[in-house]
Amino acid sequence: MTGNRFGLRQKLLTYLVLAPLAILFLAPFAWLVSASFQPMGEIFSTTPHWIPQDGTLEGYQGFLNVGDLTKAQQAQGHGDWRWFANSAFVALSITVLQTFFNALCAYSFAKRRFPGRNGIFVLFLATMMVPGQVTLIPNYLIIQHIPFFGGNDWTGSGGHGWLDSYWGG
Repeated sequence: MTGNRFGLRQKLLTYLVLAPLAILFLAPFAWLVSASFQPMGEIFSTTPHWIPQDGTLEGYQGFLNVGDLTKAQQAQGHGDWRWFANSAFVALSITVLQTFFNALCAYSFAKRRFPGRNGIFVLFLATMMVPGQVTLIPNYLIIQHIPFFGGNDWTGSGGHGWLDSYWGG
């Protein structure tokens, strides 16, 4: 028996199970796109509409600061798309740098033999077991007290260090 590993019934049953699950998991994303083109009153109406009745680009205009913004929209932060560009820059640069340096470390652990390699690897694995939430406050304090940056003196006091900068990213 060469060729198909699964029979037609097995494939049909698989698709009958997976198709509703795919729809279930894709529905929130479809609603996100649909709601982005709806006015605010239509989004929160008692009967939701998947296809916008009065489609609008108002949300995108507010985000990109295109067109006239009311004072209420400006107070809510509409038109301040710079935060998005900053977040994208930080996320992209951290992802690229982490991938590069982690690949270098992985190669050295996998292919090279050096004294203390096993001990360093165990230490590395032990630090991976510490949840990131445990290190949030210590990392914040370290970044805040970096000497000679953000108005800090040589002891790391008096300023804000790398907070609100790309270096603290």
